[in-house]
This record gives sequence, structure tokens and C-alpha cells, in this order.
Amino acid sequence: MRISSDSTTPIRDYVQSAIAQIKDAIPLDARIDGIINIRMTTVVQKAKGGGIDLQVLNMGADVSANQTQEITIPIRILTETGQAVEDAMKAEAVSRKAKAEADRKLEEMKSAALSNPAVQPSHGVRHADSYPGALPGLR
Repeated sequence: MRISSDSTTPIRDYVQSAIAQIKDAIPLDARIDGIINIRMTTVVQKAKGGGIDLQVLNMGADVSANQTQEITIPIRILTETGQAVEDAMKAEAVSRKAKAEADRKLEEMKSAALSNPAVQPSHGVRHADSYPGALPGLR
């Protein structure tokens, strides 16, 4: 059963409008510090091309409850300071990940070198057997 377009709003339009209205409602001397949960009743319909079309149900729409589902989207609206903190935290996480990867590779190289001593570099030092007249006990 197709629900009329007068009864629904595309979820993107609904969320963008809700965020814009929340930002506009905040006084200049206040800020949002935390997460805002936007709760909405939705319906899923088959979209053109075979996908799904998630729509937010408008107030007063005549739809049976078994055709709807309620979803909550947590949204954090960042101020400039909050965005800077978030960016710094992401950069630190990327740095920690890169260091951990480098440490892991170094440990693999050390392990491989210890398990295969024949691969050790000689640094120009010749084995005792390669010297003419080497003593038998040094071979």
C-alpha cells in the first residue's frame, strides 16, 4: 500500500529542518553541549529502482501502526570550539594508530631476524673459514 506524499516528508528534509530550527532557537549567550535525540515515526516504502524510501510520517497522517516504526537519531551540533576539539581527537587517534602499526611492523622484522640468523648482515666481517690458514678450532 503506497502512502500519499502529503502524509510523509523525506527523512533528509526532516532532519535538516529540525537541526536548523534547533540552531535558530538557541540564544546567542548559550550553546549546545551534548547530544540531541531526534525521535520520529517513519514508514518504509519501495523506491523507484528497487531500493527503499524512508519517510517521516507527518502529524495527523492516517496510517496503521503496523506500517510504522519509530527511530531515534542522536545528533551532536558542534560549535567551532567543539569542532576543533573533535578534530584534535581524531588526529591523535590517527597518530596512535600509525605508531601502533609501525611498532607492529618493527616487532615482525625483529622476530623474523631472530628466527633466521643466516640473514643477519655481516657488515664486512668475514667468517673465520674464509681466511687462508685459519686454525681448525676456529672453523
